[in-house]
Amino acid sequence: MKYLCTAAILASLILVAGCDDDDDEPVEPPLTVANIDTAASFELVMNNFDGPSGELGFTLVHDQGVRLNGAASYTIHYLGMPAEPSVKPKSWKKWHTINTFSCQAGQTEPCQGALDALDDEGNYRFIADGLNWDKSAVDSAVGVYKVAVEVHGALASNPVEFYTAE
Repeated sequence: MKYLCTAAILASLILVAGCDDDDDEPVEPPLTVANIDTAASFELVMNNFDGPSGELGFTLVHDQGVRLNGAASYTIHYLGMPAEPSVKPKSWKKWHTINTFSCQAGQTEPCQGALDALDDEGNYRFIADGLNWDKSAVDSAVGVYKVAVEVHGALASNPVEFYTAE
């Protein structure tokens, strides 16, 4: 009888000890999110830029990796240039076109373009309603699309740099 009890105890210990619930997959730390107005500095990470439509996708990240939500103020400059530089001196006058969209939090008139938060994790989409690449250039002359995005918080704005559509 002692052998039977001992065998039963050993079998149950092996079953309990053999059930390892540790996964070998690494566990990602939880995403930290804060409001943009609390950040003393932050960066914009461009996720996508569609040149012809001007649609942007970007993420706002605090310098410590914290994602930022609550963005409402922005200044966005679109720059269009011909794919090939012109050899005709008279055409140099209109070698590029610029479109600017802006919005300040609390302004009474409608914002230019639409900035949408895709989620609460600092991911945004900007739709440039009314973007006209041909307004000061020859029709369909724009072949290189660039954008500079500046998002404003209460304490800081992101460093501005140009992004080129691929």
